[in-house]
Amino acid sequence: MSLGLVVIPTDSASSDEVAFALPFTFGHDDYVQILTDIAEVLGPLLGWRPAS
Repeated sequence: MSLGLVVIPTDSASSDEVAFALPFTFGHDDYVQILTDIAEVLGPLLGWRPAS
């Protein structure tokens, strides 16, 4: 499975939110895996930290 990611540069060094577009054709387990990877791998690479 391949998930395309588009990064749109802005004039700001940080952002409060990000949007990911996922197709409607994935199965439940695929969505769980993608969202887990975003939260645990991609998010921290972008400087995101969960609220405590």
